[in-house]
Amino acid sequence: MMTNEEILAAAGVTREWCGQWVRREWVAWARVQPGIREHPGWLTPWAELGEPDREVDRRIGGALFCAGWRACREQSLRSGEQSPDVPARLPGVGLLLGRAPGPAG
Repeated sequence: MMTNEEILAAAGVTREWCGQWVRREWVAWARVQPGIREHPGWLTPWAELGEPDREVDRRIGGALFCAGWRACREQSLRSGEQSPDVPARLPGVGLLLGRAPGPAG
């Protein structure tokens, strides 16, 4: 079984990209919360996060990306495809990688 680091490297995805993606989604969620005025830190953009918060987002994003990659690979193997790089060729992963996360905030 490939490690998360090996999957990210094979897919050409960085932990930084994963962290920015998580933060962008977090901020989008936070903006629609009714109590956001009580939690202004929820809107802190990636560029202003401290290193501990960035590391959490990197870990979450990397784990989610790798879980999706493994699920795609398992589905591909069940359908008869034997190539280990199948997830990188699936349309959903290509679409995901084609989108830069942009600034979170």
